[in-house]
Amino acid sequence: MKKKRLNYIDMAKGLGILMVTYGHITDIGNPIDTWMSTFKIAIFFIVSGYMVNLLNSYKTISFTGYVKKIFSSIMVPYFAFSVFGTAFRFLLLLATGGTNYRSFAMKYVYATITFRGATTLWFLPCLFLGLILLYLILKKTNKIVIGLTLVWPIVVGYGASQLLSHLKETLSESYFILVSYPILTISKAIVAVWFLLVGYLMYFVLSKLQAKYYRFGLGVLLSGLTIYLSRFSGGIDFNNMALGIHPTLFYVCGITGSFGAILVFEFLENYFKLELFTYYGKNSLIFMATQRIFCIINVAYAGWYKTAHMHSKLNTRYYFDCLAVLVIVLLMEYAIIEFINNKTPWMVGRRKSL
Repeated sequence: MKKKRLNYIDMAKGLGILMVTYGHITDIGNPIDTWMSTFKIAIFFIVSGYMVNLLNSYKTISFTGYVKKIFSSIMVPYFAFSVFGTAFRFLLLLATGGTNYRSFAMKYVYATITFRGATTLWFLPCLFLGLILLYLILKKTNKIVIGLTLVWPIVVGYGASQLLSHLKETLSESYFILVSYPILTISKAIVAVWFLLVGYLMYFVLSKLQAKYYRFGLGVLLSGLTIYLSRFSGGIDFNNMALGIHPTLFYVCGITGSFGAILVFEFLENYFKLELFTYYGKNSLIFMATQRIFCIINVAYAGWYKTAHMHSKLNTRYYFDCLAVLVIVLLMEYAIIEFINNKTPWMVGRRKSL
């Protein structure tokens, strides 16, 4: 079954990747970054779970066939970008006169083989493993199993967060890398299942609400609630299993922020094209995979700093500077996305370009 593209879904993913990128540009715990961190990763998992329900393809495909399908679309890009990205970073290390090859291998090669993922590539195996677990859970079609799945990932997430915090304080950096990478891979995949299942189940809930203005109103309400609750969440870094001051809000805002965006974009697509969100949402995998390991953000940041300087104080100018860097990144990523889609589509698991 050919996957149907829905513009509002691509828009939601586009918002997610723009928030992820902006979060990599700003390094100050400002209110905008705090708000974005509450659902910028969750939205990808929830959208994926939502689409699993919408397409229903898992019901007609075997486990082996399902694994092959998502391996091609997720893990082929993971290994392709990991190989080229690691080679690029190694050449960069040589060009800058670096000599710490052991540390490099630990951080990039070990990260790749443990599925921890180098830089932003961690997201791909996390989604891959999460989708496999979701498939197995849904195949059980047991309410008890599904009910437990809404509980145990939260427990695992909290436990992993506490364990990693303890290990970081007690182990040396090299031993922490050795131990923490497998823990991060497993724990993040398990938490991802929670959001995937929520996305799957929420499709049923939202299908009961048909009136488009009510759906839009609910989207606005959920979005506003996310902004309000984010004030109490603290710093969230899901990549390193730091779930904020109140971890419960990470899960709550993941739901409210994601479905708020989905419902708002679903309404807006009837009146506006919003091609920026659609394009980068459609190509969010390439955007996610290339922005950090190939130093795209670093180059954009350095270029803006050299041209206009970068303010370090939290003020209007600082937000403008971050937005300017984001625009430069978008332009650079556009060229990369077009090249990969048209010249090397195999890197993203496709035989033909879009």
